[in-house]
Amino acid sequence: MAILKNILMSGKLGGCRCTRYGDSTIVSEITTVHNPQTEAQMRQRLGLNNILQTYKKVKDAVSDTFEGCTDGRKVYAAFRSLNMKQSKVWLSGRDSMFAEQFIVAPYIVSNGSLEPVGCGFIDGRLVSDINIDSLNIDADTTVKDLSMEILSSGNDWKDGDKLKVIILSQSLIPHGDEHLPHVSLASQTIEIGHDDHHLNSASIKWVNHDGRLGISFDDVDSKVIGAAFIHISSKGKKQLVSSQVLALSNTALFDAYTSGEAFEKARKYA
Repeated sequence: MAILKNILMSGKLGGCRCTRYGDSTIVSEITTVHNPQTEAQMRQRLGLNNILQTYKKVKDAVSDTFEGCTDGRKVYAAFRSLNMKQSKVWLSGRDSMFAEQFIVAPYIVSNGSLEPVGCGFIDGRLVSDINIDSLNIDADTTVKDLSMEILSSGNDWKDGDKLKVIILSQSLIPHGDEHLPHVSLASQTIEIGHDDHHLNSASIKWVNHDGRLGISFDDVDSKVIGAAFIHISSKGKKQLVSSQVLALSNTALFDAYTSGEAFEKARKYA
């Protein structure tokens, strides 16, 4: 770098940049960044695309599911940090330009100190480890009916706890010569107590699967479903949450977007 007194210039001169400062000109060399897109940088950036698109879709549903995070910035930071450590989904910048078009992945959607709610897909149903014995769930079943069964069936729940379910349903939508993965969200929070509202909603069909609480997807025409049950409780002024990962009904699409071939394709259209 050089300083020229009483010489006023600005702009580029050869490989240097001239900047006026008072009655002087500061001349500095223009540095060239070699290989600004190393493979490590590309993997970091491309691995983040799918996480960001997923968060945009679920941010309202996960606003209270990261223990100790009391505002949106902290929730986003926790969601991003935890899921960057999961398997990378290689979604290109071009692909991530389309709203609601990302790959449903086994991402962490809640994090806390409560025991996780076990769940998985059995015969097209998401089945939890929440014991409800012989409770018959039909169109007339209320939240109170379910609550009383959960509280009396040896589950580690108490009155006032919340059960939240998050469901991402992914279908393939024709787009020219391709099919774009479109994702829709359904979420419901049930407070364990004396609510007389009906349990089943237009978007979520609760069922009893061999004495365990579950959700049926018989009428859902989707290629992939990712879902999780989340237990939310309170201890004094502190909110406690179970740590949950989205269970997938089908991993074929996820596996295809985590391969080396998918990374090369994403890098090509970054």
